[in-house]
Amino acid sequence: ECALTKLDVSGNPMSGSMLMRALKFNHSLTSLNVCGTEVDDDGMRALGELLLAPSCPCPMKLLACDHYEVLEDTQQLDFSGKALSSGALTLLFGILKLNESVTSLNLSSVGIDAAAAKSLEVAISTNHTIGTLDLRGNAKLWQYGGGGEGGGEGGGGAASDDQSGLEAIARGLLLN
Repeated sequence: ECALTKLDVSGNPMSGSMLMRALKFNHSLTSLNVCGTEVDDDGMRALGELLLAPSCPCPMKLLACDHYEVLEDTQQLDFSGKALSSGALTLLFGILKLNESVTSLNLSSVGIDAAAAKSLEVAISTNHTIGTLDLRGNAKLWQYGGGGEGGGEGGGGAASDDQSGLEAIARGLLLN
């Protein structure tokens, strides 16, 4: 029965697992600041996956971290050409799932792969305020992640046609 809605733990030696224990059953927290903490990529991914889970009770929709800030007045997020790690993307999509202020999201050339697209699927199927989504230049969306034959230029192997990333985004858009 916690009434806390905003939590700032910036500059503290807090790990991702410690943060997960604190938020796993929280029903009130909407804003979190973890700038300058020890939350690594795995911790960001785990927190994002928690927020994306259908059973997650935590209504978090605002976040400040070392990679980006999604605040109450944030309407546009532009990551164009900025490579984001898998964990940072998963956490971003977990925040955007319930966010009501972001209307434009530019993810062109950030390195989204099929796994991140599945997290994006959940966010855009739930979030109905994002009106502009730019996914240009994310070649990994259409490439199979496993090691195949003939990689590289001039290799004899055929290009992969795995489209699970595209299919995930299409499902998310359909539900949006």
